[in-house]
Parts: sequence; C-alpha cells; structure tokens
Amino acid sequence: MFKAQGSDETQRVRNPLCSFSRAIGAQRNMSYGKNINDPKHWRDRAAEMRALADTMKDADTIGIMNRLADDYDKLADRAAQRQAKANHHSLIHGRHS
Repeated sequence: MFKAQGSDETQRVRNPLCSFSRAIGAQRNMSYGKNINDPKHWRDRAAEMRALADTMKDADTIGIMNRLADDYDKLADRAAQRQAKANHHSLIHGRHS
C-alpha cells in the first residue's frame, strides 16, 4: 500500500504479476468451454503440467503436479468417451457432426 501524492487516502498497489495471471486464467477459462469435449486439449494440458513438473526441485511439488497431469489425462479419457458416444448417436440417428 502507498499514500498517493497530494492525497490523504491510502491506495492499494496491484501486483502486475497477479493481474497478468488473472488475465491468462480468464483467457484459458474462455477456451475451456469449446475444448471441454476435446481429448487433445486435455492431453496437451497434461503434457504441459508434466513439463512444468520436470523443472521443479521439490519432491512434494513434483508429485502434486504429476497427479494433476494424471487428472488431466482422466479428463481426456472422459472427453474421448463423450466424443465416441456422440459419434455413435449421430450414426444411429443419421446425423453428421
């Protein structure tokens, strides 16, 4: 916090890295809606998490990140099942995606 020049009010200074993280998070969240049923999207997230885990030194952190990567793989499996089910439904009912 700092005191604004020429003012008696104390103002809070925003950390630019936090703002950047929020902006990136918002951008990614917008893309999840259209990617939720895309197995490749989730496999790519898993690969990113594993690559990031490889840069870590703390064993607990590495373990957590690898478990998160495994969870992304599970999301990819579920997305693939949803795609297969939708494709099967389309074939039976004569609709094409």
